[in-house]
Amino acid sequence: MLGLAGGVGAISTGTAQPIQQTDQPTVPASFYGEVLINGEPAPSGTTIEARIENDTRGTITVDPEGTYGGPAVGDQKLTVGGDVSDTGKEIAFYIDAEGFETGEANQTSTWEQGTITELNLTTTLVASSSNGGSSGSGGGSSLAEDGDGDDGGQNPSDTEIESERVELPAPDENGIQQVTVERTSVSQLSFFTGDNLEGSDTGRLSEVTVTESPATVEPAANTYAAVDIDTGDIDTSQVSGTVTMNIDVGDVSDDIDDLQMYRKATEDSGWHPLETTVAVGDGVYQVTGETPGYSTFAVAEAVEQGSSGETGTSNAGDEQSPNSTESLGEDESFLEDQAGLTITSGVLALVFSYLAVRITKQYTLR
Repeated sequence: MLGLAGGVGAISTGTAQPIQQTDQPTVPASFYGEVLINGEPAPSGTTIEARIENDTRGTITVDPEGTYGGPAVGDQKLTVGGDVSDTGKEIAFYIDAEGFETGEANQTSTWEQGTITELNLTTTLVASSSNGGSSGSGGGSSLAEDGDGDDGGQNPSDTEIESERVELPAPDENGIQQVTVERTSVSQLSFFTGDNLEGSDTGRLSEVTVTESPATVEPAANTYAAVDIDTGDIDTSQVSGTVTMNIDVGDVSDDIDDLQMYRKATEDSGWHPLETTVAVGDGVYQVTGETPGYSTFAVAEAVEQGSSGETGTSNAGDEQSPNSTESLGEDESFLEDQAGLTITSGVLALVFSYLAVRITKQYTLR
């Protein structure tokens, strides 16, 4: 019996099999939140697609406008599928709205099993070529489709329209907010906010939208670029600063000294020349204008200004021609010369009168 028991024990030990583990299903990551396109709520029907390593893992449709999914248990959410090997991988979100080219959101996330995350998405989209340029931008400017003119790229309506929303840093110790812009002809913006926004109900200037514009400066023969700069609800009518625009050297047919930056303060006003400096960069002319506010700007050839200081006939805006102060200086110099000549003539007249009296007295005495 002991031998039999030992044999059975040996057999049992030798034939035992491990319990087979089955793969446990993973719970997808879920997202919900707001979605803005060019600073405006995304329209209903906009599609949001989540990708991991360019592989689509989930989609959702915006409804109502500006919102995808919701926080409540029963609310729909953007579910992003994956497995344990995807843990920690980056999730990119792509937004497809009618009338725009599909673009990537500015925000990303990482995949973690079973997480529910509120993630507000923003993006800057370019109008699709089939849209005819009727889609609005965050700054209320129209996006135009590419033109097919053959003027060497000297008309903004014949170039690809871009729009970019940029965040501004806090003012430095001098009250200056400066930011680099990458996707438009504007390359840099500076806002000399100082104390102008202190106590403002709308808060400090935190972001702006720069959108290429089809505007042209009349009667300039060539307008090389134009942009709308939208500061949202912040009143920048008393905020001065600089706007720098890059113009391709090959596009410029005028002499570099003839490049001028203009500002159009309102839709109905004329174009006002700004104090302008031009530097030569890597294949571009860097044209910088000093401005007392932010609206529509353009770089064009310099044209002779009328008495109102505008290229048009409208009487709006406060800017003056950069040459106006020089003309004033010449007038003052001329007046000073005339005054000096008048004084000199008066002195000479007194001297001659005095001499005449002395001569008359001498003859009388004789």
